[in-house]
Amino acid sequence: MMSVFLCTNLWIFVEDTMDVVLTEVRVMKEADVVFLRQRASHICKLLGIEGLKQTRFATAISEVGRTVFMHTTEGMATFTITTDHPACIRVAVCGEGAEVKKLQHDANTPSSKNYFSGCGRLVDRFTVSDSADTIKVLLDCHLNSDKLVTQEEIQKIIGELQKVSPPNQVDIIRQQNGELMLALQKLKEQQAELQISEEKEREARSVAENAVHARDAMLNVVSHDLRNPLNTISLSTDLLQSTPGSETNEQQARLINTIARSVKTMDRLIRDLFDLGSLQAGQLTVEITATSLTDVLLESEEQMVPIAAKAELTLFYNFPTDLNVMCDRSRFLQILSNLIGNAIKFTSPGGQIYVGATHKEDDLCIVVTDTGQGIAAEQLPYIFDRFRQTGTMQKAGMGLGLSIVKGLVEAQNGKIWVESGPGKGSAFYFTLPASKSSLTSDPSAK
Repeated sequence: MMSVFLCTNLWIFVEDTMDVVLTEVRVMKEADVVFLRQRASHICKLLGIEGLKQTRFATAISEVGRTVFMHTTEGMATFTITTDHPACIRVAVCGEGAEVKKLQHDANTPSSKNYFSGCGRLVDRFTVSDSADTIKVLLDCHLNSDKLVTQEEIQKIIGELQKVSPPNQVDIIRQQNGELMLALQKLKEQQAELQISEEKEREARSVAENAVHARDAMLNVVSHDLRNPLNTISLSTDLLQSTPGSETNEQQARLINTIARSVKTMDRLIRDLFDLGSLQAGQLTVEITATSLTDVLLESEEQMVPIAAKAELTLFYNFPTDLNVMCDRSRFLQILSNLIGNAIKFTSPGGQIYVGATHKEDDLCIVVTDTGQGIAAEQLPYIFDRFRQTGTMQKAGMGLGLSIVKGLVEAQNGKIWVESGPGKGSAFYFTLPASKSSLTSDPSAK
């Protein structure tokens, strides 16, 4: 059964669901657009819709109303409450006039500058319908799911809306000024929050920098203090191993060898700390001279092949002869030792390691590749950072080796980079300048 009520000249139809007209606003001038926004905000507040959702809905309605006002001769906005599921506030903004066709085109062209300023993204439902000389825009704002709207409440809302008259020009200016002052206040609050956040960030950065300086200073002192007792242990183990006729059983010999290996590991770590300190202070000394590439790689091969064989790995070299490189020979060997040592550490028994060299323009490019576990793409940018072992690279050590390698390469006017992937092994490339004798003698340089 249907009942019909007359309320302030607006018909209310009540059935199983209700579609109730709350109010209407003619949109004929700019002041009407302001009043339209006020109406939207007021109705939202009366129905328990506040905060950002209220602001977005009111903004969308006023922008649609302004667009209709600018392009039609007569506009009308009708506010309705519907209890259909979901219950919502529905506003129908209608317009008619000579420019409706242009407005229809803009409404159906999302890229158009006049496309209702993106109002469809501000409301829960946005639809546009049109005919030859009219256009109708529907905007829905869903009520809270637990909101029950009774007939008594609707009558109360209508009564509240009747108490508010359309604003005059002074009221409009006063309201807009109030909104501007509120926006400025919010902006000041956000600026204050941002300033506090920046101060906290500066403090945190300062604490972190102080911690880094303290750590570096401590490591510098420790490395110096460890050097003397380590030298004593090294000399003692050498003496025990080399003394003729010394009576040591098999177990004692194993223990002496273990001590000797530990001393070598500690000595390597301390040298790394010294090099790191020198690199940070800009005091690393290099003696760059024209050096035979063949001599350096042959010496490296002699040092590293037995170590690789002990780890059940195949290490082989391939390089052109009669090339000279501008480098510090001992530092070049140190770079190779570090890179090949890493490859041995992270390659499973049965794997292969390859060391090669090519001549490219004014540089020699050396590569160390392996068939190891590889490095994830997201970890590659940090592979040369100090004290950092990324992902599968976490094994014994302090994470200084590759950082030092990078410093040594750059100190000799070279560059270093890596190509890798999980399960694909790793390839470390670095360049060093070729000497002028290489450039003139190498046929490929011509």
